[in-house]
Amino acid sequence: MDPTTQPQGEPAISTPAPEQGPAAAPWSLGRCIVFRFICCYFLLYVAPDPPGRLDLVDAVPGGHLAANAYAGLWHNLVPWVAVHIFHLSGRATTYFPTGSDDTTKDYIQNLLFVVFAAVAALVWSLVDRKRREYPRLDSWLRLAVRYTLAFTLFTYGFVKVFPLQFQPPGFDQLIQPYGDYSPMGALWNFMGASMPYTIFAGMCEALGGALLLFRRTTALGAMVSFGVLLNIALLNFCYDVPVKLYSTNLVLMAIFLAAPDLRRLMNFLVLNRATEPSDLSAPRFERRWMRIGAVVFQLLFVGRYIYSQIEGGWTAYRAAYVNPKRPPL
Repeated sequence: MDPTTQPQGEPAISTPAPEQGPAAAPWSLGRCIVFRFICCYFLLYVAPDPPGRLDLVDAVPGGHLAANAYAGLWHNLVPWVAVHIFHLSGRATTYFPTGSDDTTKDYIQNLLFVVFAAVAALVWSLVDRKRREYPRLDSWLRLAVRYTLAFTLFTYGFVKVFPLQFQPPGFDQLIQPYGDYSPMGALWNFMGASMPYTIFAGMCEALGGALLLFRRTTALGAMVSFGVLLNIALLNFCYDVPVKLYSTNLVLMAIFLAAPDLRRLMNFLVLNRATEPSDLSAPRFERRWMRIGAVVFQLLFVGRYIYSQIEGGWTAYRAAYVNPKRPPL
């Protein structure tokens, strides 16, 4: 019998087209628990904070108010934990201006993120123990992590495309004995010695961020971002750059975004097997005007941020290289 024909006497069956491709298998208990922990951890970590984890504080109306309120909670809790739990004293328990993201308080705060996320995941698992999957929440969480990582890559990428982070060694660096350099100083001068390589490194970061803005290119963007960020994290660890904790969390975000496609990539790149297409349906608004509004908001929001990065980078580039303030000598 032709499978497209319907036997006489039987009502025609209308099968709606699936919105998300083949039905996904229910999540295992372990996956549910891991997802709850990851969700709580990333929500704590990417929440607006003046150090700029989200890198969106300037782009969001009222962002600084939320950032200051959120940071105030941790600025009270972290020193208390440092003093009463870890029995620390002195400078390590106080907040002071520093260019480092690897202070004692930063590690304590990140440890508290892990502890609170674990406790929240445990309570969540007990309260919602009958639920075995969170597809919609997973989609929105990935959207938040995508944009967090993309904007961070834009920030660090454009500051290299307009070579401001690493500038050519000055006279005082050129006459300094190499043995007097710190590992971080050696890295900064190595990068600054080649402007084309610095620009190339920034373009790679910006490319990873751009690919993360779109669902169709998220898997590729996660792969590019993982390679770029892993290299940055290794440089930070091996040259003692004090942003090890921050760069490690960015690598974890790239892994989180790539995780759903790891099996597909393994089949395609290693095992030479056919693989199913990626699910691009969620999150999706049901009403047409909401979808249009979301696209317009995305264009304005992302466009404003990228414009501010390019405009600020070009202005700083002109001040540093085109019309620099030169000393009389």
